[in-house]
Amino acid sequence: MSGTMTTMLQRRRPRERGFALLAVFWIILLLSLLCLGYATASRFRAQAALNRKRRLVDRYLYRSAREKGFHEFLKSRANRVLLHKQEEVEAIAEEAVDLWFPRYEPYDYNLDGRQLAVRLLDENGKFSVNDIPISLWEEIFAACGVPPGAEQTGMINSIQDWIDSDDEHRLDGAENDYYQSLEHPYACKNYFIETLEELLLVKGITPELYYGTEEFPGLVSFLSVYGARRKIDVNSAAPAAFRLVAGLPDDVIEEIVKRRREAPLRRLDELSDVVSQENYSQLTRFFTVSTSPVYLSIEVSRKNADGSCGRWRRWIVNTSGR
Repeated sequence: MSGTMTTMLQRRRPRERGFALLAVFWIILLLSLLCLGYATASRFRAQAALNRKRRLVDRYLYRSAREKGFHEFLKSRANRVLLHKQEEVEAIAEEAVDLWFPRYEPYDYNLDGRQLAVRLLDENGKFSVNDIPISLWEEIFAACGVPPGAEQTGMINSIQDWIDSDDEHRLDGAENDYYQSLEHPYACKNYFIETLEELLLVKGITPELYYGTEEFPGLVSFLSVYGARRKIDVNSAAPAAFRLVAGLPDDVIEEIVKRRREAPLRRLDELSDVVSQENYSQLTRFFTVSTSPVYLSIEVSRKNADGSCGRWRRWIVNTSGR
């Protein structure tokens, strides 16, 4: 009898040892999964914290550059007389007059070892999207590569239909019934354009026409919600805006950009020696010199390693009363 019991115990031990090993294996696997999950969650939390830190640093970096730009604008406005006597002042002080005036070309700014670009733009460097005559619309669309014809007329009239307060169609225009018939319908605004990006909602206005292509500038180079009605500031105008002057050579545009980068153009006739008489008469149709911006656009971008600019962040400041 005792021998039989001993044999049974001996048979059970290997099974018990196998069960114990299996249990240990599952416990180790469970603990490993728990540790892996904890490590992964910790890594994600650390990465999220790092991303929050980077966004916070970028936010204050851009805000600091924005405040720097506005401070420099106020300084240049208060010392505008120095720009009119720049050569005389520089000869007396024996150093360059370093004032940031509104112009399209950005200023370099180093902040805590980070290279930034800051651009100050008089919004009068663009035309008012809500308040320019049809004839000027036609010239802007032509400069953007849309020649006179039914397509151009339809786009211009669709913009007018978007702005006006009624539901009456202009020729080839678009009102509420058109926008409601789209796959993803929306209402025609029938009110002033409040952000320029609204143009992308208007019938016929494509991203290529809005932003421009390698061959043609886009509407964004010519228009602003806060812009001028008939003539735009020659210092703050985008180089592409000079396409309005038909036949103006590229090397002349480059010379204009070079001159205003060195010093603000104080009078349009300062360009009479570089622009031909025929082109100069057209230049005076579209451009002027603005001396006191009401709406100032401050744009900031981080500079890449090759010196190019990244994505621009933009603020509009009402300078009246400041």
